[in-house]
Amino acid sequence: MPATPSIGSLYAVSSTRVPTPMNDPVNRQSVAPECPRVSVHRSGGCESARVSRFLFQPRTRWILSWIVAVASAVFVAEEAWRCNDDKLRRDGNGGHASIDFGGQWLMARTFVVGQGRHLYRRNHLRPIARASYPPGSERPDAELSDAESLMTWLTGTDDEQAPNAVASFALPLAGSSALSEAVLLASGKTMWTEERLGHVTAPRIGGALYPPVHALLYAPLGLLPPRVAYRVMQGFVLSMVFFAGWVAQRLTERRVWMPVAAVFVMMFPGFAGCVGLGQNGSISMTIVLLGWWQLTRGREVSAGICWGLLAYKPVWALAFLLVPLLLGRWRMAVSMAGMGLTLIVLTLPFVGWEAWRDWLQVGQAAAQEYRRQENWIILSRDLLCLPRRWLLAFEDQVAKDLVWRRDSVSSVTADPLDAPWDHPLLSLLGWGLWTAVLSTTLVVVWRRWPRRGERTELFPSFALMGGFFSCYHFLYYDFVVAAVPVLLLFSRPRRYLPPLRGLWRTTAARWKRSDGSSRWAYFRNAFPPLLLFLIIVVPAVSCIRDKTFHFPPFDTFGLLALWAWCGYQLMSKNLRQTAKFAHLGPDVGSARERLADQHGTDSGLA
Repeated sequence: MPATPSIGSLYAVSSTRVPTPMNDPVNRQSVAPECPRVSVHRSGGCESARVSRFLFQPRTRWILSWIVAVASAVFVAEEAWRCNDDKLRRDGNGGHASIDFGGQWLMARTFVVGQGRHLYRRNHLRPIARASYPPGSERPDAELSDAESLMTWLTGTDDEQAPNAVASFALPLAGSSALSEAVLLASGKTMWTEERLGHVTAPRIGGALYPPVHALLYAPLGLLPPRVAYRVMQGFVLSMVFFAGWVAQRLTERRVWMPVAAVFVMMFPGFAGCVGLGQNGSISMTIVLLGWWQLTRGREVSAGICWGLLAYKPVWALAFLLVPLLLGRWRMAVSMAGMGLTLIVLTLPFVGWEAWRDWLQVGQAAAQEYRRQENWIILSRDLLCLPRRWLLAFEDQVAKDLVWRRDSVSSVTADPLDAPWDHPLLSLLGWGLWTAVLSTTLVVVWRRWPRRGERTELFPSFALMGGFFSCYHFLYYDFVVAAVPVLLLFSRPRRYLPPLRGLWRTTAARWKRSDGSSRWAYFRNAFPPLLLFLIIVVPAVSCIRDKTFHFPPFDTFGLLALWAWCGYQLMSKNLRQTAKFAHLGPDVGSARERLADQHGTDSGLA
């Protein structure tokens, strides 16, 4: 008869089962949960947790970011290489002969061959253009050669009687004998009068819109043939993206990685035009970013020297000179002006004062063309040309009348205006919008003057956007300069992630939290990422649908909304307390911001 088990044996713990120790309540978060080994179908969640932990590790995200950045650069390089392909051209690509790159290269070539004093003399530019762009590369059905097309796109006009005067010089060669040639040559004294020769020798002012500083800085490209120089310029523009990413990584104290910043710049509106056309918008953007980085490190003189390089494009130099004046960075403003004057002095031995005087005349003529040429008005992104794109009626690429006169019944019998682009209403609307943005920027900066020590986020982004919109005239490929203030605004991207998650999960039934607080903060903080998404996506989709770029300036509208949001946040009562820490200096303010980020990170992990 078997023995009856005792009561203690009924509660005995089996030797094959190891008891699981209880976690200390204090250190409960420090113990990693173990995966249950109950069944196979329950192990999927644990495997996905391992995969997610692997993907969200900093090293894994860093490698993935570089993979995306390199793949994006390869894609952009391939698209830029084929940007101006033309199968009907004998050379297969006409990017080097376009006005966007050809005008810049022709200035550099004129400077290199020792004709710097004639940078804006069309009768001196034409022989250089003909020698650099020999006939035979253009399309078979082209009416003009590449050199003549380039001269047509440049500002200024030629004398209509100059070709006839030049052709008359070959008249003595029509003689059948030496005696007849001598007679024809002797009769030339009555034909080649001083007035007639003046049509040939008189200087005709015209050329590219850039100042002589541009020719000085672009001189290395002038040493190369135009086709090779065009490809070199495309590679240089693309490489500047990664340099800008390197600067952005140090500016944001590694909160924004170098490959992420590079991809951001490549996606920003205007960059595709820069790398495809060989334009210099991304170079201006890199100069602005580099100067701001030097300013955040306390090097105001170095920052001014960097921004002084914008003298090769004076409209941006004057626009961003406003920023150090607004922020009270007097040493930066003085050094910026000094660097610009130094570059001007360096050009004087090569171009003289005459070239600068001619450039002023070219600038005045270009300002007039900006007011009436359809191509420049449609492709512009500045505030002054914004009303003209809808209030002017164009015909043959030139403004012919006003919209309300063209559409009205009485306009059939009414005489067209001699200069409809000079209507006072157009100037009033354009300059009124420009003044409104600039004055609002001045008022907000003055009201939040203690915050001028901040290096990133709201205040510097708002000030830089105000300087950006104060630019006189700029086209769509120069819009990439606005990537600097946008990057500063999103220099702490982790702050926008919880609001986005809250916006995604919020519904109308859950508008109120359990504690009664409103979820409006989620919608308010999710507004900047939404605007950034629209600024990047809408112009890209519009370019795909309309290759002529005749669509509204959605990028300008989005940036204006982002600028207005920053100004509203700066004037909001919820953010006024942050100004108390600004007078302690940028280092203390940065430490406070890092503590706030760490507190938000700990709260999110909890």
